[in-house]
Amino acid sequence: MPIKPPLRPNSQLSANRVRILDPKLFVPEESEVQKRLAASLLIRRNRESESPLESLNFHDRQRAASHAKAWVQRKQQTARIDRINDMQARKRISELASGGAQLAGPTTETQIDEMMSAIHVAAPWLSEVTTFILRHLRDRLRSGQSGLVLPPIILVGSPGVSKSWLARELARLGGVPVRQIDVGGGTAGFRISGTEKGWGTACPGVPVETILATGTANPFLIVDEIDKSGRMFGASGNSSTLSTSLLQVLERGTAAAFECPCYRVSFDLSYVSWILTANTLETISEPLLDRARVFHIPDLTLDDILYHFNRMTANHSDPELVDLVRKAVLVRWKTKGKLGLRRLNRMIELLQADRDVLLLN
Repeated sequence: MPIKPPLRPNSQLSANRVRILDPKLFVPEESEVQKRLAASLLIRRNRESESPLESLNFHDRQRAASHAKAWVQRKQQTARIDRINDMQARKRISELASGGAQLAGPTTETQIDEMMSAIHVAAPWLSEVTTFILRHLRDRLRSGQSGLVLPPIILVGSPGVSKSWLARELARLGGVPVRQIDVGGGTAGFRISGTEKGWGTACPGVPVETILATGTANPFLIVDEIDKSGRMFGASGNSSTLSTSLLQVLERGTAAAFECPCYRVSFDLSYVSWILTANTLETISEPLLDRARVFHIPDLTLDDILYHFNRMTANHSDPELVDLVRKAVLVRWKTKGKLGLRRLNRMIELLQADRDVLLLN
C-alpha cells in the first residue's frame, strides 16, 4: 500500500516563514498515515467487491494500522529522529521541518520607524544604538529581507542604564519571543548549546528550546553580565564556558548549521538575535568581542533622570505628591552623584505610598 502526497513536507513556504530544519526530518502523524492507507485499501476492496462497501472490516482496519505504524517507524529511522525520546519535541521538529518557522517582526518601513521612535522617546540616551538598529532594519527590508533580526550586539555600561530593557522592549514591540540568561545567576555554557547524556541529563539549549516552543525562527536572546561568565564542569569531567558556546552561534555561518547535542539534529540559528550586556569589557574574550558590535551606554545625567521621571508621572492625579517625589530624586542625586533607573522606577512606584515612606527612600 504505497503512501502518496500530500504526506510530504511543504515544498514552498508561506510568506514570512523560513527553513530552519532539513525537510527530510518531516514524518507525518501515524493517524494521518493510517487514514490514507485505509482510504486506499477501501478503494481497492470496492474494486474487488460486487457490491459497494462503506467501510473496512476489522481485519483490514488492523492491517492499515499495522502498516501505518511500520511505515512511520521506518521514516523516523531514516530521518534519525527515532533517537529523540521526547515525543513532543520529535513532533515539533517534524512540524517545523515541514512548514518552516515564523519570521516575526515589522514588515514595512513605517512599522520600523514607529517601533524605534517609541524606544527613542522612552530612552533618548540610547540614541547611538537605536540609530544603528533603525538603519540596519531599514537596510534589511530594502534588500528584500523581513523579520526583526539583528547582528550580535554587546551593550556596555553601568547597572541601571536600560541595557536589558532595550532588548526586552525591542522584542515586545517587534512581537518576537525573548529569553534572558543571567550569567551572574549560574555560569554554564550548556544554557546556550544544550547538553547530551554525558552531563547527567540531556536537555536542549535555550535557543533551540525557544524555537521549538514558539515556532519562531528569530527570538531575542539576552545574555546578562557576559563579563562574569565562567567555566562549568559536567559529570564526565568535560568543561564548557558560556563564551565558548556563544562563539558558535554568533557567527552566522556556524549558526546556520548548529548541531543540537540533545536531539542530534541540525538547526539554523542564524536568525536568532543576540544582545549581550556587560559592566566592563576587560574580562570579555577577544574572539567574542570580534563577533559583536559593541556600544558603550553612558551613565544617565540629571537631565536624563528628570526627563524619565517627568514622562512617567505626566498623567499622575496628584501634582503635589509628584513634586514631593521629584524633590526626593534631586536630594538623592545631590548626595550620591548618580541614580540608576531601577531605583528611580522604585521611587516612582512609591507615588502611591505614604509621604513618610517616600522621604525615607
